[in-house]
Amino acid sequence: MPLEDQYWVTIPQLYASFVYSTVYEGLRNVISKTFDIRSPPIVSALAGGAASTTTQLIFVPTDIVAQYMMIYNNPQSFAGSIKNVGVTDCVRNDGLEKRLTLGLRVIRAIYILDGLSGFYRGFFSSLLLYIPSSMVFWGTYYNALNLLTKLEMKFSSDKSGEGNLLKRQACSGAIGGITAAICTNPLEVLRIRIQVHRTGYVETFRRLYAYEGIRVFTKGLAPRVINNGIYSFLIMLGYESVKRIAIKDELAGAVTW
Repeated sequence: MPLEDQYWVTIPQLYASFVYSTVYEGLRNVISKTFDIRSPPIVSALAGGAASTTTQLIFVPTDIVAQYMMIYNNPQSFAGSIKNVGVTDCVRNDGLEKRLTLGLRVIRAIYILDGLSGFYRGFFSSLLLYIPSSMVFWGTYYNALNLLTKLEMKFSSDKSGEGNLLKRQACSGAIGGITAAICTNPLEVLRIRIQVHRTGYVETFRRLYAYEGIRVFTKGLAPRVINNGIYSFLIMLGYESVKRIAIKDELAGAVTW
């Protein structure tokens, strides 16, 4: 992907991450107070699932554009058949390669072929993926964090459990990301097929069952596990570090770490 095109994907997705964290923190506070739920795994799972819904409004269009940019050089190997490469064919025949970047040309092609709805193709499948993925992540994260804290308090000289909190949070993030990737991998395959193949849900389900079968549970799982593990490790490291810097001293005791 050309360097000048990467910001079409990177900047909106960074903004989506900012929206997610803002909505997540706000909802976690509302859910905890409104429903009097004191369990961090439950509160965070509910807040994370709800926050995922809002971020998909930003993430889905940019993800669709990114997918077409990635398969542009060899679309038939990824799109399944000739009828599914309409967007890339439109880009190849637009004659605008010297005037517009690839990202803008893909956006133009999607709009010409499918209108505004083309940018939200597979939106429901994205919700099916990211809501449970977020809930699994946060539920696993806090349970892993509690386990790591207990282990450190048992085997370390620091009985407070505060000394290596940031490290434990980052490791718990990696565990949560890996678990979420394993649990939701079939939904990820479904989402990508719907968005790139430009087929409906019934047809996509039929193809997955006919051509993939049980392999749908493991297709692309290894790189996704590695990606989610590293990404979640770094995200939690940065997220919790920013919280430590931003939180006021008088409110530190009320924050769920």
